[in-house]
Amino acid sequence: MRNRRRIGELDKKVTIQKPGLVKDEYGDWVEGWEDWKKRIWASIEPAGGREFWQSEKFNSEATGEIHIRFQPEVKSNMRVIYKTKHGERIYNIEYFYHPKERKDRTVLIVKEMLESEVEPVGK
Repeated sequence: MRNRRRIGELDKKVTIQKPGLVKDEYGDWVEGWEDWKKRIWASIEPAGGREFWQSEKFNSEATGEIHIRFQPEVKSNMRVIYKTKHGERIYNIEYFYHPKERKDRTVLIVKEMLESEVEPVGK
């Protein structure tokens, strides 16, 4: 039996961003995030989460997998943006792989960034 995902399982549109130079509100070039692949189909599957005490405050993190069609140029310094009706969710790519080394899909192992953790590149 083939281990392929059905087309309908890729039911979310996401954007993959990479670090790069972007213009700020004053027109200066600064380090930031630029779109690398816009509006590609994906499935987002939560894998787990935890809450922990660190630096005198409670923190939480969520991990998961994002499945996309084969993208050989993906790197672990990129991130995924998923826009919902309630805002956007940002996932840092921690690791990625191509199942069974076939060129049909890429699986991204991600950590969801909480709003308080989101920072520009280089800070």
